[in-house]
Amino acid sequence: MSSVVDWFTKNANVKVNEALSVENSFFEGIPSGYGLFVDLSSINYDAKSETVELLRIPRLATFSLDTLLEMIKDETQYSSKGNMERLNAKVRAVFSRFLELDGLKNLLSETTILVFYFTLLALLKDEYELPKTLRFYLENVLLQVKVDNGPMFYEQAKELYGQYSIFVALKDLMDLLEDFLQNNVSGNQSVVPVLRQVYAAISSRSLEIPDEVAESSEDFVVNTTLVPVLDFANHSNELKNAHFDIDRQTQDVLLLLEMDRIPANVTKFEIFISYSPVEDLISFIYYYGFVPTSADKCQFMSISLDREYLRDQEPMPDVNLRLFYKWLKINPVVQLIKYQNRWYIYDSNEQFAYFLLPFMHSPDNESTSCWTYDPNCYRIFWYFQQHSTKKKENYTSINDYKDMIASLENDRSDLIDLPQLGWSMSFQDDDLNTHRGRFPKEQALALAPFNNARTFTNAIDLFAKFFLSYIEWRLNKLRNSEPHLTSAPLKQLVQFEKSVLLQLLSEPQLHYWTDQRTDCENYDCILRPLQNNAHQDADHSVSSLESLPLENYHPEEFTDFIQEELKLYANLV
Repeated sequence: MSSVVDWFTKNANVKVNEALSVENSFFEGIPSGYGLFVDLSSINYDAKSETVELLRIPRLATFSLDTLLEMIKDETQYSSKGNMERLNAKVRAVFSRFLELDGLKNLLSETTILVFYFTLLALLKDEYELPKTLRFYLENVLLQVKVDNGPMFYEQAKELYGQYSIFVALKDLMDLLEDFLQNNVSGNQSVVPVLRQVYAAISSRSLEIPDEVAESSEDFVVNTTLVPVLDFANHSNELKNAHFDIDRQTQDVLLLLEMDRIPANVTKFEIFISYSPVEDLISFIYYYGFVPTSADKCQFMSISLDREYLRDQEPMPDVNLRLFYKWLKINPVVQLIKYQNRWYIYDSNEQFAYFLLPFMHSPDNESTSCWTYDPNCYRIFWYFQQHSTKKKENYTSINDYKDMIASLENDRSDLIDLPQLGWSMSFQDDDLNTHRGRFPKEQALALAPFNNARTFTNAIDLFAKFFLSYIEWRLNKLRNSEPHLTSAPLKQLVQFEKSVLLQLLSEPQLHYWTDQRTDCENYDCILRPLQNNAHQDADHSVSSLESLPLENYHPEEFTDFIQEELKLYANLV
């Protein structure tokens, strides 16, 4: 890959310190592709310097959404103005049609659009002249590097990791891009190999580069950007000895060697940067195809629970976890944190507190739950609608409410996009009087008596029993599936997850991070809840309206706050 460095030096004004080279990397004795290396004997530097500049990459030699479009319209990148105009017109026309696609909105990101553009250009490169810098990077880097990450094994991951939103969103996006490009660009040429290769390369090589909001502003945004040469640098938070930054005067991207992090007693060594200060290990396998090692740094793993398993679980009588988490819009994820080779339940953020809500007992009876599910909650929606300002011709019928709620409760989405009227919570006020009401998760958490040691201990014990049972079930599923896997990176992911779960089972009890009393950067789960993009609203036609048999219905049955709830929800149902 030294030819890539030479080309960008000669043709894109990239400045490379003569001490820097691209060579094969062997991290802990294992081949890990290419890496950046520095030879200290070739550096002239002041011993008092905190950093030494190893790379300087001009803004227009990088590939972000802004620079890519600028490059496509740059006449100096082509042999003729006509060729520039021809490609520009084609790209604009195809992108315009792309933005009209149904289902695209929830899948759009900077990475998505970069993948679209580079895949489109890869499919057009034999018929159109591409900008010279872009063509070289596409043909010699993106289409050549081999990365065993998510885009390479997402199809096989469906059965085992279909509960992880990153894999679900990837499959939805790949299907959408494949269908669109096949029908609008490719013709008889298969899109899949190119799309998969481009997506894998971009996912593993893009960096979050800061960009000031305005000139001389202290406020910055970050742009997903491909940075030639710098993108050969490997990641390690433990061995990090360099970082990238922006020259605010020129907007050049810089790679800076940190002189106080130079390894001792060596002249030549590999450069390591940090892709992310927080290591979420499932995400690292998904984006980069490897699990980073770290003995002294905190690492995280998000366990997204199998939704079918949740549907069969009742930690307390009549508390179905799948329905509970859907109605209260709680992401069913348990986060783990690893520190000094031990895994802990990460209980330091709201995510865990929300997850713990259905494990609370009633304030009046420890053998029953404080939560009650209303299987006929469609009636309260109808009741509230009758007290709304909605015009009668716009009413939703009781049958439509019933069908809609049944559909929402059983679809693949983790969130029911309606007011939380499915579950009622019992709680005690300051005078120890018991009340019931329907609350969103934020209000429920505020009312939850987790400051009561007995209530909290009972909830933790119920959670531990549930989670350990889930681990055993999950391990059995992984073991049964493992012999049938053909994807090497998917096997790596399965083996890694098994090792984590087995370690949790081997301990006499679960360990919780708040008991460790060790400082670590707070981390919020990056896994988004699953969404059902295919959901359609019920038919609100007037012809289907029916009368509600109010003589058999008591709206206050599940709440002591019916008037307050009417004010809140009457115009939202």
